[in-house]
Amino acid sequence: MKIFKWLATLFTGMAILLGVTTPVHAVNGTLTLNPSSESGEMRFSGPSGNTWEQYMVLRVNGEAVFCLEPAVEAIAGAYVGREFNANEYVNANVQISRDTLNRLNHITYFGYKQNPTDKNYSYTQALVWETTGARATSFSGTLSMGEYQSWKANVLNKVNNFKNNASFDGQSHTLKVGESITLTDNYNVIQNLFVPAENGGYKFVRNGNQLTITATPNAADGRFTFSQFRDNRIHGASIIFRKAGSQTVGSFKLSDPQSTFVNLTAIKNGIIRIHKTSELDGSAIEGVEFAIVNKATGRELSRQKTDKSGVIIFRDLPANVDYIVKETKVANGYLNKRVSKEHRLQPGQEFTMTFTNEPTTAITSQATAEQGGKAVYAHENQIEKVNLDRLIKGRDYKVVSTQYDKATGKAFSHQEKTFRAVDRKHTLSFTYKAPSDFAGTLV
Repeated sequence: MKIFKWLATLFTGMAILLGVTTPVHAVNGTLTLNPSSESGEMRFSGPSGNTWEQYMVLRVNGEAVFCLEPAVEAIAGAYVGREFNANEYVNANVQISRDTLNRLNHITYFGYKQNPTDKNYSYTQALVWETTGARATSFSGTLSMGEYQSWKANVLNKVNNFKNNASFDGQSHTLKVGESITLTDNYNVIQNLFVPAENGGYKFVRNGNQLTITATPNAADGRFTFSQFRDNRIHGASIIFRKAGSQTVGSFKLSDPQSTFVNLTAIKNGIIRIHKTSELDGSAIEGVEFAIVNKATGRELSRQKTDKSGVIIFRDLPANVDYIVKETKVANGYLNKRVSKEHRLQPGQEFTMTFTNEPTTAITSQATAEQGGKAVYAHENQIEKVNLDRLIKGRDYKVVSTQYDKATGKAFSHQEKTFRAVDRKHTLSFTYKAPSDFAGTLV
């Protein structure tokens, strides 16, 4: 009767220093044959003929190992182990190449180590034999061939699609401060890796096979690596154990943890956007000139005019600098209040300054004698009608009217009226009494 057992955990004495594995050349261990919680037996055939074994788990130094010679009995006791050679000769019927070893490493990882049950051990042992030239022909008791075939298809799908790095491994991305990007890992590696909440001024959020990265004001340019935690049960050197006259067994491990990296660059410069509108109706004003100045140095950095939308954008401005933006030229029909504004630009910030201009008031007036015409006769009233346009609703205005001799320019009198605009247009009238010596004078 042949007995073979599952791989659990083999501590091979590997030294780990700063994430670098030191190769193990010789490892001594004790093989034990441990009862399985599953009952029954597995029959199999191979180059050495047909044989069978009861379900059990083989361990060396407490870690599960797998049989490599189906027709040879496993005898408990002291074993000598070493790392697999690139082309390992087990016996005349079993030779393990580097590619086959790599496949066995992944079969034992997905078949057993991710969920180390006794059932998974027995099915993994069957697949190890199948990979090295033998095959299971039947299972009795608590295991079955139908379940094994389904289990095998699932494990081999994972083995065949295994990737050590995420699909976005090595990509480079540039982010503005405050901006986020989401990377999708089509290889489903990222969910196995350690992802810190924040590192190097970037925030990281993992959701399934997606990684969202957000640049903060402290973001630094660089390479950011995410790795699977090293687990001595899973990662390290694969060891072949031998004992004269007994079954040869193997401890299989992934050489290195999964990992991936991305290159990130942060744009910390920002922009200041100017928006210029009319106080009359909020419409955009084109052609207004603004200058932007570094407050600390007094140096003018740029001078531009608003476009049809009343907008100017001062781009690529270094962060953490105080800027002064001032209006240098107004558009026709508007007053220049010589307003300036200051702002300290934060990393990656897009800041908007709003400026308004008061339109110049349009005034037309007509002065006539009370009976019409321009000549005023003794004791006749003179009327001046004033029409105002482009008024700002709710604003108070004062209009001054002056009566004077047109020929000499001499002023005789004046009047003032105040009002609050309720519309953009308003009309006022001024009435003057002409003195007797004013008769016949043009006014």
